[in-house]
Amino acid sequence: MIGYLSLKSSGAYDSKRFRPFLKEVQSCFSAPLFNSAYILIIGYIFQSRITSVGTALSYGLICFSMLLVNRVILYLILRMARNHGRNLRNVFIAGTNARAIRLSKELPKLGYVVKGFIDKSWGHHPQKDIPLILDFNKALREQHVDEVIICLPIKTEYKFIHSIIEATEEQGILTRLSTDLFDLKIAKAKIEYFDEVPLLTLFTGNMYRRMVWIKRAIDTVIASILFILFLPVFVLTAVAVKLTSKGPIFFFQERLGMNKRLFKVIKFRTMVPDAEAQLKDLEHLNERKGEAAFKIKKDPRVTSIGTFLRMFSIDELPQLINVIIGDMSLVGPRPLPVRDYRGFNKDWQRRRFSVKPGITCIWQISGRDNVSFEAWMKMDNQYIDTWSLWLDLKILLKTLPAVLFKKGSS
Repeated sequence: MIGYLSLKSSGAYDSKRFRPFLKEVQSCFSAPLFNSAYILIIGYIFQSRITSVGTALSYGLICFSMLLVNRVILYLILRMARNHGRNLRNVFIAGTNARAIRLSKELPKLGYVVKGFIDKSWGHHPQKDIPLILDFNKALREQHVDEVIICLPIKTEYKFIHSIIEATEEQGILTRLSTDLFDLKIAKAKIEYFDEVPLLTLFTGNMYRRMVWIKRAIDTVIASILFILFLPVFVLTAVAVKLTSKGPIFFFQERLGMNKRLFKVIKFRTMVPDAEAQLKDLEHLNERKGEAAFKIKKDPRVTSIGTFLRMFSIDELPQLINVIIGDMSLVGPRPLPVRDYRGFNKDWQRRRFSVKPGITCIWQISGRDNVSFEAWMKMDNQYIDTWSLWLDLKILLKTLPAVLFKKGSS
């Protein structure tokens, strides 16, 4: 099931017509890797005698090899078929603007044959090898066409677009509407139905709906296992905090989560009980002048045991509870206090709140306190834009050495 979900999430079952081969290789590698990891974890929990590191590695290697061979053969067959005029799709492009002409040059690489441009007149340079279709109703009736792709501007050609869609709908011809009509810079587009009303949904990054649920399921399983494994550390830390300073064991602070919803982050207390009240008096010592973040390397509020806990990020362990209850993820932009958010001065920095915050992220393994605030925000956006299950795994694997060797911690 995990193997299926990881393949599904990486698009391994999507149409090969639109999917680059390197993406296939990536999904062939990531799915067996995740499956092997889960085999080891489940085997360890239930003390299975038939599960070993060798078994998991053998399984992963065999699965990767078979999947890769399968994909290579499939791509070769598809290429051979297209070279012999098979598995091709005939398409009309509605529009003769620069966007439509550019698309017509890219489509043949995907196994499409552009049979004509639908428009009232040439809006760009006339194409000698592809005809202009003025009577599209007649062309749709008489020619063998699989799809129509609309690249017309909605604002000025709404009626014309509507008439084309009416004709293709009536004849049952697949129609695609170019989403770059809105000149999107980062966002991706997806058609969804709200009570049978079709809506064009725009979203950034790769985490959307199905992907969010898959990530959530993986987070819950791993966080629950880690919570059980680290229970002895929890107990020892709780005792150490209680014996070395007055005040509660845990520290609860309001932070901004997904879409800026407030939630209480849980940490082992590393400061004196009234640390929040002292913050205003220490603002002048902030080493990140002009930035939203607040940082003092030798913060006078930190307790003796707190310095050790922070050095090895042990104070962050209770956030596994935040992950289990759904406020956070294992990997994602670090949750920021309300005080820091008020210091944001650029809207692009706020895109980090479009996903759940995490215990670790790219910033965590890239120097942390040695990284400027702006670079930190760019790393968070980089994570959102390039997210995949494989990226999460790489960050988790790199987090442990970063913590053990105190990379960028203070």
